Amino acid sequence: KEPTTRPQHEAVVAGLDVVDVAPDAPVVHGTTAATNALLEQRGARTALLTTEGFADVLVIGRQNRPDLYDLQADSGRPPPLVPDARRHEVPERLSAEGDVLTPLDEEAVRRVAATMAEQDVESVALVFLFSYRNPEHEERAAEILSEELPDVPVTRSSALLPEYREYERTATTVVNAYVRPQVARYLGRLNEALGATSVRVMPSNGGTIGLDTAADEAARLALS
Repeated sequence: KEPTTRPQHEAVVAGLDVVDVAPDAPVVHGTTAATNALLEQRGARTALLTTEGFADVLVIGRQNRPDLYDLQADSGRPPPLVPDARRHEVPERLSAEGDVLTPLDEEAVRRVAATMAEQDVESVALVFLFSYRNPEHEERAAEILSEELPDVPVTRSSALLPEYREYERTATTVVNAYVRPQVARYLGRLNEALGATSVRVMPSNGGTIGLDTAADEAARLALS
């Protein structure tokens, strides 16, 4: 057991030195980096890009209330990780079967990207309706965002969680975008410090995943 350090990876390296791990020995690492970022609300400055008309899915949620008939009820929910001003919409629409009903407005995506640049956005969550059936619009929008914001990571819901239920998919994608830059920096420093040592990371559902996967899908490390 080593005291936590800042930066955190130094304590991991110090612990491995104490137990005299061979340089080529594989290391399985559990980290609270994602959990801490959520609990302390110090994740990335995140924006959400979604289908026109669906920017408030993140706030509406499932409308669960602790007291159904209390007309003065306080939901008790924490504020959303993406505030109103950084939740953006663009025209596009797929059917529930994944057929294109409204083509993606690429110029609208570029205009939103310009706004995100003005907002100093550090990470983007990209969630289009029914993209789990057809990722085409999300893939193209991600390409445009990467062109316009080359240093900002984009998390696509169709890649991270290609499943139905819009709120759950949106919330998970936002969490991933929120913690992703910090987790990626931490894992990058750790990998560099350990050199030839092979490192795998423990996600919250058990098992291990590679460093690149852990960095891109950082939400999987929450409550690891």
